[in-house]
Amino acid sequence: MMSWALIANAQIDNLFPFNTSNQQIVQSAVKNAFVAITSSYRLQDPKTKKLYGRNGNDNFGTISSWGLKIDGGIVLPDQAVRPWEYDPNYSKYRDKYNTVPYQISFQKAEGKIVLDSIDVKVCNAQNLFYSIKDTLVANGEGFKIDSSDGEKDGWIIWLTEENDSINTFLVFKKKIEFKPNYNVYEVEQPNTIKKILAGIYVVPSYEAIGIVSFNLCGILVEQNEKWDLARISILPNETSNPSKVKVSPPVVQEDTDTELTLIESNKKKDKNKKDRK
Repeated sequence: MMSWALIANAQIDNLFPFNTSNQQIVQSAVKNAFVAITSSYRLQDPKTKKLYGRNGNDNFGTISSWGLKIDGGIVLPDQAVRPWEYDPNYSKYRDKYNTVPYQISFQKAEGKIVLDSIDVKVCNAQNLFYSIKDTLVANGEGFKIDSSDGEKDGWIIWLTEENDSINTFLVFKKKIEFKPNYNVYEVEQPNTIKKILAGIYVVPSYEAIGIVSFNLCGILVEQNEKWDLARISILPNETSNPSKVKVSPPVVQEDTDTELTLIESNKKKDKNKKDRK
Protein backbone atom coordinates (compact mmCIF):
# COMPACT_ATOMS: atom_id res chain seq x y z
CA MET A 1 0.00 0.00 0.00
CA MET A 2 1.34 3.41 -0.96
CA SER A 3 0.51 5.92 1.77
CA TRP A 4 1.67 9.24 3.11
CA ALA A 5 0.93 11.69 5.91
CA LEU A 6 -1.43 14.45 4.80
CA ILE A 7 -0.66 18.13 5.38
CA ALA A 8 -3.94 19.67 6.46
CA ASN A 9 -5.51 22.47 4.41
CA ALA A 10 -3.06 22.13 1.52
CA GLN A 11 -4.31 24.18 -1.44
CA ILE A 12 -3.68 22.71 -4.89
CA ASP A 13 -4.12 24.45 -8.22
CA ASN A 14 -5.70 22.39 -11.01
CA LEU A 15 -3.52 23.93 -13.71
CA PHE A 16 -0.06 23.97 -12.18
CA PRO A 17 2.24 21.55 -10.36
CA PHE A 18 2.30 21.29 -6.60
CA ASN A 19 4.31 23.81 -4.69
CA THR A 20 7.67 22.55 -3.49
CA SER A 21 6.59 21.21 -0.08
CA ASN A 22 3.56 19.33 -1.38
CA GLN A 23 5.50 17.97 -4.34
CA GLN A 24 8.12 16.54 -2.00
CA ILE A 25 5.41 14.72 -0.04
CA VAL A 26 4.03 13.07 -3.17
CA GLN A 27 7.51 12.25 -4.46
CA SER A 28 8.36 10.53 -1.18
CA ALA A 29 5.18 8.45 -1.44
CA VAL A 30 5.65 7.27 -5.03
CA LYS A 31 9.40 7.38 -5.69
CA ASN A 32 9.84 3.67 -5.00
CA ALA A 33 6.79 2.62 -7.02
CA PHE A 34 8.57 2.75 -10.38
CA VAL A 35 10.79 -0.17 -11.40
CA ALA A 36 13.47 0.04 -14.10
CA ILE A 37 13.17 -2.96 -16.45
CA THR A 38 15.47 -4.37 -19.11
CA SER A 39 14.12 -7.02 -21.51
CA SER A 40 16.08 -8.98 -24.09
CA TYR A 41 15.14 -11.45 -26.80
CA ARG A 42 16.57 -13.76 -29.42
CA LEU A 43 15.67 -14.69 -32.97
CA GLN A 44 14.72 -18.23 -33.90
CA ASP A 45 14.82 -19.90 -37.27
CA PRO A 46 11.31 -21.39 -37.72
CA LYS A 47 12.70 -24.39 -39.65
CA THR A 48 15.85 -25.36 -37.75
CA LYS A 49 14.76 -23.91 -34.37
CA LYS A 50 18.25 -22.46 -33.97
CA LEU A 51 18.52 -19.38 -31.78
CA TYR A 52 20.46 -16.24 -32.69
CA GLY A 53 21.89 -13.24 -30.93
CA ARG A 54 23.37 -10.21 -32.61
CA ASN A 55 26.95 -9.02 -33.16
CA GLY A 56 28.46 -11.58 -30.79
CA ASN A 57 25.93 -11.06 -28.01
CA ASP A 58 23.78 -13.79 -26.48
CA ASN A 59 20.66 -11.77 -27.27
CA PHE A 60 19.53 -10.04 -30.44
CA GLY A 61 18.22 -6.91 -28.77
CA THR A 62 17.58 -5.21 -25.44
CA ILE A 63 14.88 -2.67 -24.58
CA SER A 64 14.58 -0.59 -21.40
CA SER A 65 11.24 0.39 -19.87
CA TRP A 66 9.54 1.22 -16.58
CA GLY A 67 7.23 -1.00 -14.56
CA LEU A 68 5.06 -0.17 -11.59
CA LYS A 69 4.62 -1.92 -8.26
CA ILE A 70 1.05 -2.94 -7.47
CA ASP A 71 -0.45 -4.90 -4.62
CA GLY A 72 0.91 -8.42 -5.07
CA GLY A 73 2.89 -7.84 -8.23
CA ILE A 74 4.21 -5.55 -10.95
CA VAL A 75 2.58 -3.94 -13.97
CA LEU A 76 4.73 -4.23 -17.09
CA PRO A 77 4.44 -2.15 -20.27
CA ASP A 78 4.27 -3.87 -23.63
CA GLN A 79 7.94 -2.94 -24.21
CA ALA A 80 8.96 -5.26 -21.38
CA VAL A 81 6.91 -8.19 -22.68
CA ARG A 82 7.46 -7.80 -26.45
CA PRO A 83 10.76 -5.89 -26.76
CA TRP A 84 11.23 -6.83 -30.43
CA GLU A 85 8.28 -4.67 -31.43
CA TYR A 86 10.23 -1.62 -30.24
CA ASP A 87 13.64 -2.57 -31.65
CA PRO A 88 14.41 -1.08 -35.11
CA ASN A 89 17.05 -3.76 -35.71
CA TYR A 90 14.37 -6.43 -35.84
CA SER A 91 12.49 -5.02 -38.84
CA LYS A 92 14.61 -6.63 -41.57
CA TYR A 93 14.37 -10.06 -39.91
CA ARG A 94 10.64 -9.94 -39.17
CA ASP A 95 9.57 -12.05 -42.16
CA LYS A 96 12.30 -14.66 -41.77
CA TYR A 97 12.71 -15.29 -38.04
CA ASN A 98 10.51 -15.79 -35.01
CA THR A 99 11.23 -14.06 -31.71
CA VAL A 100 11.92 -15.74 -28.37
CA PRO A 101 12.04 -13.77 -25.10
CA TYR A 102 15.37 -14.30 -23.36
CA GLN A 103 15.70 -12.49 -20.05
CA ILE A 104 13.97 -9.74 -18.11
CA SER A 105 15.72 -7.89 -15.29
CA PHE A 106 14.38 -5.60 -12.57
CA GLN A 107 16.63 -3.00 -10.99
CA LYS A 108 16.61 -2.74 -7.20
CA ALA A 109 18.74 -0.63 -4.90
CA GLU A 110 20.78 -3.67 -3.89
CA GLY A 111 21.19 -4.95 -7.46
CA LYS A 112 19.37 -6.57 -10.37
CA ILE A 113 16.93 -9.46 -10.28
CA VAL A 114 17.16 -11.43 -13.54
CA LEU A 115 14.45 -13.88 -14.59
CA ASP A 116 14.47 -16.37 -17.46
CA SER A 117 10.69 -16.70 -17.54
CA ILE A 118 7.59 -14.86 -16.38
CA ASP A 119 3.87 -15.56 -16.45
CA VAL A 120 1.97 -12.46 -17.46
CA LYS A 121 -1.71 -11.52 -17.30
CA VAL A 122 -3.37 -8.84 -19.40
CA CYS A 123 -4.37 -5.81 -17.32
CA ASN A 124 -5.45 -3.41 -20.05
CA ALA A 125 -8.13 -3.83 -22.72
CA GLN A 126 -5.72 -2.70 -25.47
CA ASN A 127 -2.93 -5.06 -24.33
CA LEU A 128 -0.76 -2.05 -23.49
CA PHE A 129 0.10 -3.43 -20.05
CA TYR A 130 0.47 -6.78 -18.32
CA SER A 131 0.83 -7.84 -14.71
CA ILE A 132 2.94 -10.48 -13.01
CA LYS A 133 2.83 -11.90 -9.52
CA ASP A 134 5.91 -10.90 -7.58
CA THR A 135 7.56 -11.56 -4.22
CA LEU A 136 11.10 -10.45 -5.05
CA VAL A 137 10.91 -6.92 -6.46
CA ALA A 138 7.95 -5.16 -4.88
CA ASN A 139 8.43 -6.64 -1.39
CA GLY A 140 4.68 -6.58 -0.80
CA GLU A 141 4.43 -2.84 -1.39
CA GLY A 142 2.46 -1.35 -4.24
CA PHE A 143 -0.62 0.49 -5.40
CA LYS A 144 -4.09 -0.96 -5.13
CA ILE A 145 -5.87 -0.82 -8.50
CA ASP A 146 -9.08 1.21 -8.81
CA SER A 147 -10.90 0.21 -12.01
CA SER A 148 -14.28 1.70 -11.07
CA ASP A 149 -16.12 4.20 -13.29
CA GLY A 150 -17.05 7.76 -12.34
CA GLU A 151 -15.32 11.05 -11.68
CA LYS A 152 -11.93 10.82 -9.99
CA ASP A 153 -10.11 13.66 -8.31
CA GLY A 154 -6.48 12.68 -8.28
CA TRP A 155 -2.98 13.44 -9.46
CA ILE A 156 -1.01 12.81 -12.61
CA ILE A 157 2.59 12.02 -11.72
CA TRP A 158 5.19 12.19 -14.49
CA LEU A 159 8.55 10.45 -14.11
CA THR A 160 11.18 12.49 -15.96
CA GLU A 161 14.89 12.29 -16.61
CA GLU A 162 17.27 15.18 -16.11
CA ASN A 163 20.89 15.29 -17.27
CA ASP A 164 20.66 11.68 -18.52
CA SER A 165 20.91 10.30 -15.00
CA ILE A 166 18.68 11.99 -12.42
CA ASN A 167 15.02 10.97 -12.25
CA THR A 168 12.60 13.65 -11.09
CA PHE A 169 8.82 13.99 -10.78
CA LEU A 170 6.24 16.46 -12.06
CA VAL A 171 2.93 16.31 -10.16
CA PHE A 172 -0.37 17.80 -11.35
CA LYS A 173 -3.86 17.85 -9.83
CA LYS A 174 -6.53 16.62 -12.27
CA LYS A 175 -10.15 15.44 -12.36
CA ILE A 176 -11.01 12.70 -14.85
CA GLU A 177 -14.41 11.21 -15.67
CA PHE A 178 -13.95 7.47 -16.26
CA LYS A 179 -16.68 6.11 -18.51
CA PRO A 180 -17.79 2.47 -19.00
CA ASN A 181 -16.00 0.67 -21.86
CA TYR A 182 -13.76 3.69 -22.48
CA ASN A 183 -10.19 2.71 -21.70
CA VAL A 184 -7.88 5.39 -23.12
CA TYR A 185 -8.03 9.11 -22.30
CA GLU A 186 -6.13 12.03 -23.76
CA VAL A 187 -4.02 14.04 -21.33
CA GLU A 188 -2.03 17.20 -21.78
CA GLN A 189 1.71 16.70 -21.76
CA PRO A 190 3.55 18.98 -19.32
CA ASN A 191 5.55 21.85 -20.72
CA THR A 192 9.04 20.72 -19.81
CA ILE A 193 12.43 20.30 -21.43
CA LYS A 194 13.00 17.15 -19.39
CA LYS A 195 12.65 13.76 -21.02
CA ILE A 196 9.41 12.04 -19.96
CA LEU A 197 9.96 8.39 -19.06
CA ALA A 198 6.63 7.26 -17.62
CA GLY A 199 3.60 8.44 -15.70
CA ILE A 200 0.63 7.38 -13.59
CA TYR A 201 -2.74 8.67 -12.40
CA VAL A 202 -3.47 8.03 -8.73
CA VAL A 203 -6.44 8.90 -6.54
CA PRO A 204 -6.25 9.31 -2.75
CA SER A 205 -8.18 7.10 -0.38
CA TYR A 206 -8.46 8.46 3.15
CA GLU A 207 -7.73 5.56 5.49
CA ALA A 208 -7.56 7.38 8.82
CA ILE A 209 -6.87 10.79 10.29
CA GLY A 210 -3.67 12.06 8.70
CA ILE A 211 -3.20 8.95 6.54
CA VAL A 212 -3.87 8.81 2.80
CA SER A 213 -3.38 5.82 0.49
CA PHE A 214 -3.00 6.08 -3.27
CA ASN A 215 -5.07 3.92 -5.62
CA LEU A 216 -3.83 3.43 -9.17
CA CYS A 217 -6.44 4.35 -11.80
CA GLY A 218 -4.30 4.51 -14.93
CA ILE A 219 -0.84 4.50 -16.47
CA LEU A 220 0.41 6.97 -19.04
CA VAL A 221 1.55 5.49 -22.33
CA GLU A 222 3.26 7.17 -25.27
CA GLN A 223 1.48 6.56 -28.57
CA ASN A 224 1.96 8.37 -31.88
CA GLU A 225 4.22 11.00 -30.30
CA LYS A 226 1.71 11.89 -27.58
CA TRP A 227 0.81 10.58 -24.15
CA ASP A 228 -2.51 8.93 -23.29
CA LEU A 229 -3.85 7.62 -20.00
CA ALA A 230 -4.70 3.91 -20.16
CA ARG A 231 -7.00 2.40 -17.56
CA ILE A 232 -5.73 -0.55 -15.56
CA SER A 233 -7.68 -3.58 -14.42
CA ILE A 234 -6.92 -7.23 -13.90
CA LEU A 235 -9.08 -8.83 -16.57
CA PRO A 236 -10.47 -12.27 -15.60
CA ASN A 237 -9.63 -15.34 -17.66
CA GLU A 238 -7.27 -13.42 -19.94
CA THR A 239 -3.81 -14.80 -19.46
CA SER A 240 -0.88 -14.94 -21.79
CA ASN A 241 2.66 -16.27 -21.67
CA PRO A 242 4.52 -14.31 -24.37
CA SER A 243 7.57 -14.14 -22.13
CA LYS A 244 7.59 -17.63 -20.67
CA VAL A 245 10.75 -19.36 -21.88
CA LYS A 246 13.60 -21.20 -20.21
CA VAL A 247 16.98 -21.22 -21.90
CA SER A 248 20.32 -22.72 -20.98
CA PRO A 249 23.33 -20.44 -20.46
CA PRO A 250 24.60 -19.67 -23.97
CA VAL A 251 27.70 -20.69 -25.85
CA VAL A 252 28.34 -18.20 -28.64
CA GLN A 253 29.28 -19.32 -32.16
CA GLU A 254 29.40 -17.17 -35.26
CA ASP A 255 26.86 -17.88 -38.02
CA THR A 256 27.36 -17.13 -41.72
CA ASP A 257 25.36 -13.90 -41.30
CA THR A 258 27.87 -11.34 -40.01
CA GLU A 259 25.24 -9.71 -37.81
CA LEU A 260 23.53 -12.82 -36.43
CA THR A 261 25.24 -14.91 -33.76
CA LEU A 262 24.29 -18.57 -33.37
CA ILE A 263 23.42 -19.58 -29.81
CA GLU A 264 24.25 -23.15 -28.82
CA SER A 265 23.08 -24.56 -25.48
CA ASN A 266 25.58 -25.89 -22.95
CA LYS A 267 23.79 -29.24 -23.13
CA LYS A 268 24.67 -29.57 -26.80
CA LYS A 269 28.21 -28.37 -26.15
CA ASP A 270 28.73 -31.08 -23.50
CA LYS A 271 27.47 -33.71 -25.95
CA ASN A 272 29.94 -32.52 -28.61
CA LYS A 273 32.78 -32.81 -26.10
CA LYS A 274 31.80 -36.43 -25.31
CA ASP A 275 31.62 -37.29 -29.02
CA ARG A 276 35.16 -36.02 -29.53
CA LYS A 277 36.56 -38.25 -26.77
